[in-house]
Order: sequence, then structure tokens, then C-alpha cells
Amino acid sequence: MKRYVLFSLFYMALFSHVLAQERIISGTVTAAKDGTPLGDVSIMLQGANKGTTSGPDGKFQIPVTGKSKTLVVSYVGYATQEVAITGNSTFSVKLVEGTETLKVIVVTAAGIKRQKGSMGYSVSTLQSGQIAEKSEPDPVRALTGKVAGVNVQSSGGAAGGATNINIRGNSSLGNNNQPLFVVDGVPFDNSSFGSTDGTVGGQTTTNRAFDIDPNNIQTMTVLKGAAASALYGSRAANGAIIITTKAGKKQSRKGLEVTYSTSYSIETVSGLPDYQTEYGQGTNFDYRFGVFGSWGQPYRGVRSLIPSRDSIPHQLALPNRYPSSQFPQFYKADGVTPIQVPYSSQAQSTAKDFFRTGGLYDNAISISSGNEKANFTVGLSRMQNQGIVPENKISRTSANIGGNAVLENKIYVSGSLSYVNTDQVSPQVTAANGSGASIMDILMFVPTSFNLTDYPFVNPLNGNNVYDRIGLDNPYWSVLNSPTTSKVDRYYGNFIIGFDPLSWLNIQNTVGFNAYTQRNKVVNGKGSDYFPNGNITDDNVYRRELDNTLLATATKELSESIGLKVILGNNINQRITERQVVFGDGIIIRGINSLNNTSVTIPRVLPNGRNNFKQSFYAFFADVELDYKDYAFLNIVARNDVSSTLPANNRSYLYGGVNGSLIFSQALNIPTDILSYGKIRAGYTKVGNEATPYQTTTVYQANPVLGSGVTATLSTPFVGQSTMSQSDLLANANLKPEFITE
Repeated sequence: MKRYVLFSLFYMALFSHVLAQERIISGTVTAAKDGTPLGDVSIMLQGANKGTTSGPDGKFQIPVTGKSKTLVVSYVGYATQEVAITGNSTFSVKLVEGTETLKVIVVTAAGIKRQKGSMGYSVSTLQSGQIAEKSEPDPVRALTGKVAGVNVQSSGGAAGGATNINIRGNSSLGNNNQPLFVVDGVPFDNSSFGSTDGTVGGQTTTNRAFDIDPNNIQTMTVLKGAAASALYGSRAANGAIIITTKAGKKQSRKGLEVTYSTSYSIETVSGLPDYQTEYGQGTNFDYRFGVFGSWGQPYRGVRSLIPSRDSIPHQLALPNRYPSSQFPQFYKADGVTPIQVPYSSQAQSTAKDFFRTGGLYDNAISISSGNEKANFTVGLSRMQNQGIVPENKISRTSANIGGNAVLENKIYVSGSLSYVNTDQVSPQVTAANGSGASIMDILMFVPTSFNLTDYPFVNPLNGNNVYDRIGLDNPYWSVLNSPTTSKVDRYYGNFIIGFDPLSWLNIQNTVGFNAYTQRNKVVNGKGSDYFPNGNITDDNVYRRELDNTLLATATKELSESIGLKVILGNNINQRITERQVVFGDGIIIRGINSLNNTSVTIPRVLPNGRNNFKQSFYAFFADVELDYKDYAFLNIVARNDVSSTLPANNRSYLYGGVNGSLIFSQALNIPTDILSYGKIRAGYTKVGNEATPYQTTTVYQANPVLGSGVTATLSTPFVGQSTMSQSDLLANANLKPEFITE
């Protein structure tokens, strides 16, 4: 017993001594030049496999023991700094820009890594900390104002509204002008499937780059223009955005790391139109109900030659539409005479009261572990965005797993797999009939004397729309009864295997897949003024893409001053889209938004056979780079595509370019205190652009929708009789690829 007590006391003393030796130190890493906090900076204990990285605010914490003497602080573009560990518990580290700036490595076309200083074209890279500076649900919006030459525009004002991105303006007359998105070496579809014909418009769905979780982005590189992205071929004629995710990233230290982040932000309307507050509903300075104009009689107190007035008959006292039996509050005791309501300006409150305060709540957790030879990362995130428009919301749930390993036989492997679920509910912020007024149009042009906020908008007897203008729906009624929904399940991933048979030769193959199902539903509620019977449209989309890229890279030093790098590659790509649209007319029971709850269902044939299409291409490419003393570079690229969307005689087309750069500050040995960095670059590139599918042969369409609009539309089959109609697309059997030169 005595021995046991002595042993316990000894163990406790030893344990207490160990605890006394370990302590937590913290600090902040900033740029010495301007004091900007630096995120993702590596902080390692010298001589130990222990370390951490700084957060977006530059702050870090790390446990140290009495044996720890030095911190090694390193970051791309800055000189590595060693900091002696003293008795202090807090440290301030200021990193100085170093010559490493010239050797910043960025991922360019086809997963090729290059020194940034060697490029003869413009490339911009954002790190994860820069992307996370502002909480954005859409990674495309995170680029706003951060990259020169990139224009990002959001549409609709609704949460989950489509985002248009354009690099250096439009370069194509008839084809898509959006850049190509590439995630972990695999093309990532950024389509936006909107309305299908004039009778089922009004939907607001996001583009599919929204499926990329900003929390999972390690770097985002923008290749500007054709020269930067020539090796990606036709689809990158407008530039490319290369995204490297955190799934499977290489670990800078051993051990298990768990990272959790959360954020909440508030969204409000940034601005509203300035309304005049002197004249009410009407035209030609005469009060008239049921019109959009606000140039009626002046309000009391307004200096005008036109007589003013204090009150008007209740604008909704319309016996044929809203009788006293349903709305007694609109009439006097006799049930016929409208009551008088104040004739005053509501302009300052109508639009303001309609919108609400939105919110964005984002949570993410990632778990990573590994060592110098192998590692893995698992991540899970959930984003919820409530829009400023009533009933508008979107959520995204993402899960990903990835890893990489270096084997003993000169083989390395890596891979990642991601799943994303997106659920969106949105009002019809665009026109319900494809060309008429949307809820935003109606809201912004409500007559200044109409009390939209306090007047009823739903008929208590039958649930129908209540509004003073015939043919238009009250915005409050629309957001409740005419929603659009979109549910997306997306999965994508890649597998990379590489081999280094010789010290100067690398062979790598990347295979990737990207697929999603998107289920859109557009509801025009029963009781609408425009669609009294109501209708429902189901629009189901399946999109799949398979891609394989094989690279052989040879790197040789021809002499002490001249280096050569040659890349030969092959790319095979296949894309299919299957789209099924069914229109249901006549909602039977209000509030049940299902095609089974409609009187008639009609399959929709999209214009020019766009319900289903399949396209593919294969390509061979080459990239040759010469460098002289790491300050003069010459790059020649060439690619030959063979596309299924072109006729056989024009299916194969060759293009390429040449570019060069000179870091003259290094070539001329200019002192850094005079000029820290100077570079000139020039290039010429010609990029081919394939056609959209099925433009080489004029075909007939089975059972199309004839006419346009609502009253002029004729759906087929007609009285049980199927029809065939020639496509309105004039095909060209000698169609050639489009070429873009810069």
C-alpha cells in the first residue's frame, strides 16, 4: 500500500511537471509593408512535427514545451522568418516580401502548375482567406471587386438569383460568354435552366456555380482571356476560373486537425427609387382609379393651379369584383356607396414595407489528418439564406471527402468526392407570362396614393387575388400563391494517378465526373388575375459530364542558363442533358402544388429539340516553355479539337498561340529599393469555339407548342392528333467553328 501511494505521488508530480512545461503561445502575423493581416501562414516548431496556420485575421495559437526554441514562419511571396521563443506568451510577426514572390506557383490550364512570373498573360489568384472576407453564399459573388477585369452581376434581388460573370467583356456573338469553371481539374457546369416557353415564365433559379461551397475552396485562380486558357479549348474561349478545393489538400504537419467556422450576416435593401410625393393616382392631373400613373390631382398642401383634394373613394370598392358581402369595410351602411379614404402619399412606405430584413447563416466543419506521404480531409457545411423578398429562401448542404498519397514505387494518387443538396423557394421576380409585369415591376409602380401595405390582398371567401388594377396580381398575393421552387442534388469528383518513371519525366491521368438532377416547379396560383384557373409547370433536368485528361510532362535543363519544359496531352469529354417539361393547367385545389392536382397535363417540347442532347469532343494539345535564367520566358501552345457539334468536314480544327514575358527588374539587376518588381509581357492567341448541338441539320419536332403568349398558344397533340412541325432554326450543313483572336 505504501509503495502504491509513493508511486501515485511520483506520477502526479511528474504529470504536474510536464503540464508546467507545456504552455500556449499566441500571436499575429502581418505584412511588414502595410500591416495587413496574413491568413493561412504556416507556423512550425523548429525540429518538431507540430505546427498551425494563421486565421483570416492573422492570429494563431500553438502549444509549446520547454524544449521548443524557435518558430519558423513561412508564407508564399514572403521571406521565411525564424522567431525565438522567449518567456513571452504573445508574439507579433511581420513578414517581409522576398524574392519568393517570383516563384509563386499557380494552377493554370489542364491542371498544369507554373511560376507566376513566367506567364505571358494575366492570371489572378485568391486564397481561401480572401474569399472568406465577406460572407457570400455564392462563390462567384465572392469575386466582386477583387479581380481586375472581372464583372459580376447579380439578377433579380432574390436569394439564389442567377449571377452573371464576364471576363474582359463579350467575345462571342451567338455562343455563351461565360468563363469555364474547373474544380480540381474537372470542368464544372455553370448552366442556368430558366423558363421554357411564354406561358410558364417567371421563375428565378440560380446558376449551378452556386453548388460550390465557398468554405471548401482553397484557391480560386482567374485565367483572363483566350491566351490564358487556350489549352482548355473551346469552352474556355472566354477565360476560365480554376478552383482548388480543400478536399485532399496536402498537410503541412502531422496529426489531426478539426476546424469549425460559423458566420451570420444581415441583408437589407441597398436603395429604393426616389418617388415624387405631390401627386396621386391618375393621369393628366385628374384622379383615376385602377391606373399605374401617379400624375393625378395634387395632395393637400401642394402649391398648384390644379385643385387638390383630401379624400377619395376606397380604391377597392368595386362591386363587380369585391362586393360588400365579401368586403363590407369598403362600403357605407347601404353596401353600395364606397367609403372615403384619405388622399395622401404612401410613396415612402409602400416598397420599404414590402421588403424584409434577410439573413445569411453559414456553418462548416472540416476534419483533416495525415503526414508528408498521405492525408485525408472530410468536410460538412450548411448554409441558409433568407432573402429580402417575402417567402424567398435558399439552403445548401455540402459534404466532401478527399485524400492523396505518395507510394514507394514513384506512383502518387489523389481523389475527392463531393455531394451538394440545394433547396430554393423564390417568388416570381420576373414576368409570370414571359413578357408582362413582374412583382418587382408592379411594386415599384404602385400609385403613390394606394395603400398597398394596409389594404387586403386576398379574398377571404375564395382566396383569390385582390388588387385595384384588372389583369395584375397584388405583390403580397403573388409571393404567397405563385412560388417557384428548385431542388438540386449534385455529385462530382475526380481521381488522379501519376507516375515519375524518370527524374525529368512525369505522366499523369485525371478522370472526373460531374452530374446533377434539378427539379424546378413554377406555380401560377389559382385565383390570379392573369391565370384565373392557375397552372403548374414541372421542369426536370438531368445533366452529366465525363472528362479525362492525360498529361506527359518533360522538364530538362539544356544548360546552366536555359531550361525547357514540354507538355503533351489528350482530353476526352462527353456531356449529356435530359430535360422533361410538363405543363398542368387548371389547379383543382388551391395550395396543393402538384401536377396530379391539375385538370390537364401537357408535355412540353422545347424549341429546336432542346429536351435532350448529347455532345462530345476529343483533343490533343502541346505546351512548350523555354526560360532563360528564370527571368525571360517564351511559351508556345497548340491544340486540335474534334467536336461532334460540327459537320464531319469541319469537325477538326487547330488553334494555338505564343506568349512571352521578361522580368526586367531581375534581368537588369535593378535594386529593390528603387523598383521591387518589373515585368513586361506580350502574346498572340487564336482559340476555336465549337457550336451548340444540332445546328447542322434542319429537323421536324413532334408535338410542339404552336404560337406564343397565353391566348395564342396551341398545344399538341390536338384532339388526340399528333403533329410534326419543322424547326424554326435554319441549320447549316457547312457550319464552321468560331475563332476568337487576342
